[in-house]
Amino acid sequence: MQERYRTIAVEPLKDGKPCVGNLKEIRACMIAVDCVISPWTPWDMCDKSCDGGQMQRQRQVELNPKHGGKPCPEGLIETAGCNREPCSDEEVNCKVSIWTVWSSCSATCGPGVKERKRTIINRLSHCGSGCVGNLTQAEPCYIEHCGGCDKCAWGQWREWSDCDVHCGGGQRARLRNISMWPSPGCPPCEPMAKMELEACNVDPCPETELCVDGAWANWNDWEACSTSCEGGMRWRMRHVARQATSCGAEPVGDSREEEECNQGVPCKASQDCELSPWSMWSSCSASCHGVKKRVRTVETHGYGAGKYCEGILEEAFPCALGISTSLVNWDSPHLYLNLNNVGANNLNGKGPDFQSEPALRFKNAAADNAQSVDLKITVDEESNYFPLKGAELNGAQGKLGNIFLERDSEVVLHFELVDSVTSDLMAPEDLVIKFFDSDDGVEGSDMETYEISAITDCEEFYTSADTVYKVHGTCAEEGPTEFEKPFIADPGCDSGGYEVLDLGRVINNNLMGKGPNPIGAPDLRFENVLQIDGQGVDMVVEVVTGEYEPGDASANGAFGGRTSYNKAAAMGAISMVPGTATKFKAQTDDTRDSISL
Repeated sequence: MQERYRTIAVEPLKDGKPCVGNLKEIRACMIAVDCVISPWTPWDMCDKSCDGGQMQRQRQVELNPKHGGKPCPEGLIETAGCNREPCSDEEVNCKVSIWTVWSSCSATCGPGVKERKRTIINRLSHCGSGCVGNLTQAEPCYIEHCGGCDKCAWGQWREWSDCDVHCGGGQRARLRNISMWPSPGCPPCEPMAKMELEACNVDPCPETELCVDGAWANWNDWEACSTSCEGGMRWRMRHVARQATSCGAEPVGDSREEEECNQGVPCKASQDCELSPWSMWSSCSASCHGVKKRVRTVETHGYGAGKYCEGILEEAFPCALGISTSLVNWDSPHLYLNLNNVGANNLNGKGPDFQSEPALRFKNAAADNAQSVDLKITVDEESNYFPLKGAELNGAQGKLGNIFLERDSEVVLHFELVDSVTSDLMAPEDLVIKFFDSDDGVEGSDMETYEISAITDCEEFYTSADTVYKVHGTCAEEGPTEFEKPFIADPGCDSGGYEVLDLGRVINNNLMGKGPNPIGAPDLRFENVLQIDGQGVDMVVEVVTGEYEPGDASANGAFGGRTSYNKAAAMGAISMVPGTATKFKAQTDDTRDSISL
């Protein structure tokens, strides 16, 4: 509070006016008040026990500012990282839930299928182990009753049997049976008395009585079988035809017989289970550590003596195990393998790098800015691979990879993509490999036939419009792929097996004598296509087999232009009538060297 005072300076005299007003005034103070904040609370618990989580602490405003005092700070809640250490193996590995209860049968009548499922409750992280096993199981089920319900019916009582004694008090019985059994799936028969007994011949016997043995009557007819198919029971009864006297012997044997019936009689024709083919694998659920699935369905359920359905209806398999997104995208330039760098040449431990792992390994075969992948080739443990000195030819040949095989030999090879640093197995959606033969290209070698079999899924060989190498073959049908061997690379040639030819100068155009230079030799000759030891070499093209029909003979010769595989000034051209087939042979006109084209 603030106060102020004043005093009377001149007192009033005679008729003067008296003083008016207060001599003291009081007013509230306008002192600035600052904001008051409580201390921070302790940090709360981390929201994750490992693999990096968060924790928080907070404070509150205890007194708001007044009259221009200091304002409250903005941050009333603070968040900090915690538990950054990796989770244990149990927490990084994939886990699945327990199985659900079996579902109801898919059929309301006859054969069906019931299922149970489980789910992934913890996906793997930090490259832990993925889930193995099925997420769905199915097994057959069967509901007996089909159609209207035939209720159970008891038959009428039969006649009373003879009394078991002729005097002195005995018993007699009467029976009834079930005349109609309930159909399968209907309510069972109501429990009721099947036999009734009553007293008979209660008169006392005379003192002198003849001893008579008891005797059975003939068996009654068999009752109807309890079921009409797939096995049941039937029975028959007999009664005592003559009662034994008190001193006679009772008849020996049973009054009822039972036996099986309708065994092996099927209720309907037997049939085998038929499953649909597997669907195509679904897309990977994630670009890293994902799952792909495929399913199949029951097309026909098994019945009777037929084979019942076995196996699962859904399969799941891990995919994209740690592979960078750009390495599974077909449009990415990082996808195509570069086989220039051989990291290990010790296929099946046969050298020449005997200290390396027993494999042929191409380093950094595919890579982007985030990841590098090696191509690793190993020999199956059941194969015999003996390259001898040919092992020195394994590895890179120009832009291609080379594996030496002896003539008439057979070997099973495994091609795997592994991480360049950790050697962990990678799992791309597809790995496409082209196979070519590499030899010295001697006459006739291209007529030999080779076979390649794929242990896993195999697709068609393909070529593109601008590829150098042409491959003929298919693996659409089961069994080995046969293809004609194209000549690709000379083992002694370190530039990939081909030389750049300059086909810009034609000095003779008379292929098979069909002009336009009719007086020249019957061939097509290109001059100085390349230099060997400083001397120019010509290339000569001749017809080997077939009837050559030129579409435009003047178009034969230099074509002009270049491709990514031909850096020379020009290409060559041969004109042919569409629908015709002709085999040509191209060779150099140089006696010093044997150069294959």
